[in-house]
Amino acid sequence: MKTLRVLTVSLLSLLWAALVVACPRAALAEAFDRAAATDFAQLEASPSSVQLGASVDIIPQLVGDAAGCRFNYVWNYEDAWSDWSSTVLETGDETNEATWVFTPSRAGWYRIYVDVITPDGVKTTKSVDVGVSYPYDVNGMQVSASSIALGESVTVTPDVVGDAGGVRYNYVWQRGDTWDEWGSTVKDTGDTTASTSWTFTPSKSGLYHLALDFYHLDGVKQTLTTDVRVASGWSCEGIRLAAPERIVTGSSVTYACPAVGEAASYVRFNYVWQRDNWAEWSSTLLETGDYTADVDQVFAVPRSGYYVLYVDVYDTRSGEVATYERAFTAHPTNYMIAGATRGAVVSWLAGHQGGYYMGTPYCWTVRPSDCTYPVGSPRWDGFTGMNCAGFVAHAYQSCGANLAAITAATPFIPAGMGTNGEYVNAWRWYGYAISSGATTYTYDSVAALLADGKAEKGNLLFFYPLNLATTDCHLGFFWGDNPHQNLMWHSDPYGNRLSDIVNVAGPSRIMLIKGVPTD
Repeated sequence: MKTLRVLTVSLLSLLWAALVVACPRAALAEAFDRAAATDFAQLEASPSSVQLGASVDIIPQLVGDAAGCRFNYVWNYEDAWSDWSSTVLETGDETNEATWVFTPSRAGWYRIYVDVITPDGVKTTKSVDVGVSYPYDVNGMQVSASSIALGESVTVTPDVVGDAGGVRYNYVWQRGDTWDEWGSTVKDTGDTTASTSWTFTPSKSGLYHLALDFYHLDGVKQTLTTDVRVASGWSCEGIRLAAPERIVTGSSVTYACPAVGEAASYVRFNYVWQRDNWAEWSSTLLETGDYTADVDQVFAVPRSGYYVLYVDVYDTRSGEVATYERAFTAHPTNYMIAGATRGAVVSWLAGHQGGYYMGTPYCWTVRPSDCTYPVGSPRWDGFTGMNCAGFVAHAYQSCGANLAAITAATPFIPAGMGTNGEYVNAWRWYGYAISSGATTYTYDSVAALLADGKAEKGNLLFFYPLNLATTDCHLGFFWGDNPHQNLMWHSDPYGNRLSDIVNVAGPSRIMLIKGVPTD
């Protein structure tokens, strides 16, 4: 162990001797002194926080003699190297200036680096942060009112505390949630403005989005927003309709969409009607070329069909139009079967009731030559008799109906029901109703028929058996004085008679046959 210690001391002595030979004592001392003279103790920013436009002194604190040192001053914005610069980047070399004046170009914070390079090439780097603020605070935007009436104005001002001289503004408005209607200072004038207030007068009602683009001194844009609702000053609850309970051809229908509110006097109307998906239509504008101040419109229904009424409510101040609609069905006043109208048949039957049809015996043969002879008009041989379809056929033929059309209606007769009897076969009247496109309604019971309210005196009632194998069909006239009266006129095994609505043959569904509309 003693031998190893001796060898170590000997080696250190040899190394020190070699160093002294290679570098004289005076040179070693000078190197140590220079290193001690250029100690980069800290980096100072004075001041460390400034307002935009002011400068900051960047001072590297060196201990000892800084002679011969070189400096590279570096900055970046908010520690991002997408925005930075340096002495070397701008001049191509370091500088011997031991201080640097930095003037920030935008608000935020900067990180400043200083590279200190000693004469022997040793580089030391330190950093410091500098905060930069605007000479004002933006607290938002103020609006004189959040809700106004059409015709009124609203004033917008930026809420700024401090010296905002040099700031520019762009005031923007947008109606609704799309950019179909909008405007701005830049759009209207081609430039921003220094004005610290803006008065806006909306031309239409609705919800407006107002924006203030605040262009800071460094060019940074800050956008502030608020909403303003503009009321029209009037309102409509929809179309009011004054019409009969059952609207038919020729009915007068009065419709209106009254506007209420303090601005209702500015409103005008366009009354529109259309039938069956615009097959026919007209309007105030079409007929007169202008809107009207009339608060209602009387419409005479020209024919049956499905009608939709519209009222365009026009605001004369803004040009806005609000449209309301209401629909109704106009029923025909008359129907036709095989060329004879319901009205004609009712008139004929009413004039030939007692002593002509009533009491005629039932005919069982289902032949035209036997089943169409009422007691008031017997056959040549004095025979009288009618079955259900024979009674209906006689009445229609007496009113000019073409019974050949009834005879020809065979395609819709259920299989096995037979097609004999021509127009005195009730199934042929059912087939005609289907094939001719007549208006029909089917019910499961007499109560349902009467409750529906569609039956009119003279309409045909066809009874479709629930069991075709055991029950015969039946045909007759609805003869109620109103849609809810349980009364029919028919010929059945009890003869030609007035009775409750019934098929004595058995349970049946009831088809109400109104015929093909004539108006």
